[in-house]
Amino acid sequence: MALPNIVSPTSITLKNFAAVAGTSVSTLVSCGTANSVKVSVVVAANVTTAASDFTLQFNNGTDTYSIVSSAVVPANASLLPVTRENPVYLTQGCSLEATSGSEGTIHVTGSYEDIS
Repeated sequence: MALPNIVSPTSITLKNFAAVAGTSVSTLVSCGTANSVKVSVVVAANVTTAASDFTLQFNNGTDTYSIVSSAVVPANASLLPVTRENPVYLTQGCSLEATSGSEGTIHVTGSYEDIS
């Protein structure tokens, strides 16, 4: 199916995601075949008393590219790798993925627009 025209879309649905990043890849948001996704905010919050690393990746369905690679998030602090000023657009088959150096240390939340 053809990608939606983002100049005059049929619908824009605002959505949120939440995940706990672990040592295995967690998919935060993915894009289907009939829509596009604009990820506006990603917050990685370290909920422990020790620093932990965080990786955010763009997966185009074939290859994976780092947006943030092993960034250290201090204890009880947050990192904003994606903001309204630097959004990430996902098209068919693409996804945004996260990992952490330690299980359960990084909570990842964010918001996006599902455009069709």
